[in-house]
Amino acid sequence: MGAVSIGRMMILKQFSPLPLSYVPYVLVPFLVTYQADFAYGTKCDRINRMATAIREEEDFWFNEPLELPEILKEPYFKMMEETNKQLKDMNKPPEKHWAK
Repeated sequence: MGAVSIGRMMILKQFSPLPLSYVPYVLVPFLVTYQADFAYGTKCDRINRMATAIREEEDFWFNEPLELPEILKEPYFKMMEETNKQLKDMNKPPEKHWAK
């Protein structure tokens, strides 16, 4: 309500807070969304479900290779080559490319 009143003051260039009869129009949607949030679990539960889905879904949008600008391609491929050489020396599998 306060933000709405401040917005009205800035637009109308006068101070007149919203009438008391407007309170249900602002308060009820806030309370309903707050209760709906609890109906579907806590924020920790939602974050856990999202993280699990991201780990299980291999082709999630940020798991795809990035398109690098031309100026960064040479240093990137050089870095990946060095890293994979070190991993090979340690008998570990090479990293897959995260950029193209």
